[in-house]
Amino acid sequence: MTTNIKVSAHCASNKRVTIERVNSSNTFTEPPIHLNDGETYEVVVFDDFVVSVREELSGDRKPVGIAPPTQEIHANMVVALAKPGETIRAELTAHDAHLVHMTIGISGEAGELLDAIKKAAVYRKPLDRANVIEELGDIEFYMEGLRQGLGITREETLQANIAKLSKRYGQFEYSDQAAQNRADKPEGQ
Repeated sequence: MTTNIKVSAHCASNKRVTIERVNSSNTFTEPPIHLNDGETYEVVVFDDFVVSVREELSGDRKPVGIAPPTQEIHANMVVALAKPGETIRAELTAHDAHLVHMTIGISGEAGELLDAIKKAAVYRKPLDRANVIEELGDIEFYMEGLRQGLGITREETLQANIAKLSKRYGQFEYSDQAAQNRADKPEGQ
C-alpha cells in the first residue's frame, strides 16, 4: 500500500525556504525547490520518502533548522494506517464482541486494583483490603468470561502457568538470572 502524505511549506517575509525530497537512503530524488517571500508549496510524500525543509534568513541564507512537520506527517500516517472503525464494526461478530468486552473488563479492573495498591504503597494510606478483594473478584469475573468465550478452563490456565514457571525457575526458586534468561521461551523472545 502506498501512503501519500501531504506536506506544506510556507515562506515568511525576509526568508527563503528550501524543500528537498529524499528517500530512506538519503538520495535526492528531484532538484530542490526554493520559495521566496510569501510563497507556499505543497508536496506529497510516498512510502519511504521524507521531506527536508530548510528555512534560511534572507541575505546570508544561513540555515535556521526548521524540521519537517513531524506532527502533521504522523497524524496523516495514523489516518492512512488505522483500520477504520466502520470496517471493524462490520466485521465484528457477537463472539468477537464478547471477547473484547471481557478483555476490556480485565484491563479496567486491573487498573482499579493498581490504583488501590498505589494509594497504599505510594501515598502511604492504609490498604483498603475490601476494595482489593472487590477488584480481584471483578478481575476473576472477566477472566472466567474470557476463558469461557475461548473454551479454556481455569485448570488448563493454571497447569500451563505451572509448567511455564517450572521450566523458568527449575525447583521453584526465584533468581534474577532465571527471570532474565526465561528458559521457558525460545531464544530471541
